[in-house]
Amino acid sequence: MITRNLPIIPVSRGDSGRQFVHEEDVVSAVSFLTFSDIRETYESFNLALEDYLTFREIASLLKKTCIPVPHMWVKLLFAFVWHVTRGRIPTHPEAARFYAYP
Repeated sequence: MITRNLPIIPVSRGDSGRQFVHEEDVVSAVSFLTFSDIRETYESFNLALEDYLTFREIASLLKKTCIPVPHMWVKLLFAFVWHVTRGRIPTHPEAARFYAYP
């Protein structure tokens, strides 16, 4: 929603970012866990890399401007969009915490 509809990317924390996982990696992991003869038990299985993209890097890749905004504004924007669209745009007000997570 943000990448398509906004000319800018609002950032509430400078180090906020996202990890991306390719769908082929997910398919390979599910296939491995489903069809292989696994003798060990896995307590956790992380597909994502240790590295991540910050919102500033994402804005640069998308050729958009990144502007810092107070976290409360992001929370209010998420709440407004959530209620106006009746949840069709998945921006639950508490998703602002996830948005600001480094």
